[in-house]
Amino acid sequence: MRKARAFEVSFKGGAIKVSRANVVMVRLSDEALARVDQLVESSVVNSRSEAAAFLINAGIESQTQLFDRLSEHTDEIRRLKERLRKVAEEALKPKK
Repeated sequence: MRKARAFEVSFKGGAIKVSRANVVMVRLSDEALARVDQLVESSVVNSRSEAAAFLINAGIESQTQLFDRLSEHTDEIRRLKERLRKVAEEALKPKK
């Protein structure tokens, strides 16, 4: 497991600590990149990477209902995929 890098974003109402342990490459629209750059230029964060992590975390936190609903289904999909994989492995075993 990677060691998480963390940074804190301070603002008028308090601060948010954001932990980063994974690397994800993304493509952004010009408008999204301009917003990311605004966070860097205003010294809210130190880099585009920190800005992206901050915005992604904020988006996830603002959509907890969505992720709660999705997790009900994604958990079931994972279970079904695992069962399907076991069925396929059993069917593909060499006959003795």
